[in-house]
Amino acid sequence: GHVTGVQTCALPIWVLTLVPGEFRLEGDGKLQPRIRRDLFAVEPGTVRKIYVDHGDRVQPGEVLVEMEDLNLDSQLQKARMELIKAEGEYKIKRNQRGSDDLTDQEKIQIAGEVMSLTENIESRKEDVETLEQRKRNLKVTSPIEGAVTTWGIEERIGNRPVQPGTLLVSVADDKKSWVLEVEVPEDRVGHILRAQRDLKEGETLDVTYVLATNPERRYHGKVEKTAMITEVVEEEGNVVLLTITPDPEDMPEQLRPGAEVKAGIICGERPLGYV
Repeated sequence: GHVTGVQTCALPIWVLTLVPGEFRLEGDGKLQPRIRRDLFAVEPGTVRKIYVDHGDRVQPGEVLVEMEDLNLDSQLQKARMELIKAEGEYKIKRNQRGSDDLTDQEKIQIAGEVMSLTENIESRKEDVETLEQRKRNLKVTSPIEGAVTTWGIEERIGNRPVQPGTLLVSVADDKKSWVLEVEVPEDRVGHILRAQRDLKEGETLDVTYVLATNPERRYHGKVEKTAMITEVVEEEGNVVLLTITPDPEDMPEQLRPGAEVKAGIICGERPLGYV
């Protein structure tokens, strides 16, 4: 049966009294720049240099973190020596081919050896190029202009060994558009989907939100996307992520990536106390 919205949705009392009939589904979320990049280690290695800290502004191509892999250095040095050796063998054999003292059979044999040595050189060059690319990967650069959003980088990864897939630094373009990412309990998402089905073409659900640091000031936005994938959050259980576009004319003055918000998604009207 139906139970009161106060019990199940934790709706504020003023919603029930001042806005009778409006059905508002609440969720917690964060205000984030739309363009964000998480930078992961591609190679195993030890973090040796960290050039940025939280809040630093960076440019595309700027080196943020530098890693070291002594094993890779050793492999690269060996590959370069093998390439030099292969090129030396090729030069000797090529010079022999130009001799006037060779029989036809010897010329054919040397021509085959020169071809084989040429292929060997190409193979050695590829080895060197592959290892040089892996060494370049040890310098982690920013793909975008923006601000570093990771806290405590030095404490977390400084002089520590990391494996491929380890998150090193995150960068966000805080000068362009922002989004709200709001978690809604999975068992409540049906209300949003039903409300979306009732909308006219081109319409989207309205949202109001407040910053955790300033709950008195309310801002507005629109539901942009409802994720079809359920995530498991330790404290909340199963949740679905909503992407909400804030009204660009009605934004907080001091925007901070990851600022916590409480959002209310307006899912049409229901009898008071309906859930």
